Amino acid sequence: MSEIGRGDLYREAEKFAAAMKRRDGATAKQLADAYARVFRDVQGHFDALSQQLMTMIAADIVFTIDRVRRLDRYAGLLRVVSEKLDEFAGYAPGVIAGAQQAAVERATAESERLFGLAAARSARPIYPKAVGRGKLPKGFRRGVFQSAFNRVPVEALDQFVGTLGDGTPLRDYFLGGGTTEDAPPLSDEVIDRVKRNLGEALTAGWSPKKAARLFADAMGVGLTRALRIARTETLRSYREASR
Repeated sequence: MSEIGRGDLYREAEKFAAAMKRRDGATAKQLADAYARVFRDVQGHFDALSQQLMTMIAADIVFTIDRVRRLDRYAGLLRVVSEKLDEFAGYAPGVIAGAQQAAVERATAESERLFGLAAARSARPIYPKAVGRGKLPKGFRRGVFQSAFNRVPVEALDQFVGTLGDGTPLRDYFLGGGTTEDAPPLSDEVIDRVKRNLGEALTAGWSPKKAARLFADAMGVGLTRALRIARTETLRSYREASR
């Protein structure tokens, strides 16, 4: 790699990494904004349930967790959470797939650029000699051969878009669960956490402040999962396309 310009290569790679971080942040914001709308939509139902329970407590009505679970407002809260999360589960895969597609395109373009930068400064040829075995056809230019030889098989990269590392479609993973980490559907995971956290709030005396915090924590599980999958799968797509 004499006269390749290692500093130039590293600077280019650092630019690519910085650009990827910016795009990763844009994807995260897109998912977070959509999830914030979900939370706002269900917040009113939680507040209504909380108010009903506080009224019962003020009236010295004795209730248990099972009794709370039979309340219409409790059932309504879980129903709305499920509906809104299913909507998000249908939306998030498209955002992540778009990030994967962009990552694949960046990876191929940036790899070709780095390869070209290195090749242009390399003292060693990167194409076969036009003599002996494998002799190039008459009139066939080496640059054309090199271009054909190094062409990225774009069709083979399509497999990274819209899927997890194990091949599970993103939409199936969010809506129906997947084999990765034995994950349940997104709505099921959040609802299970909501039930457990509300139960914890009740046994703690149902402090409205504590209950609201536990409810927000439970709802946050869905966003955390979506962001983790987005980052993991976008990086995987970029890495594998580069390779």
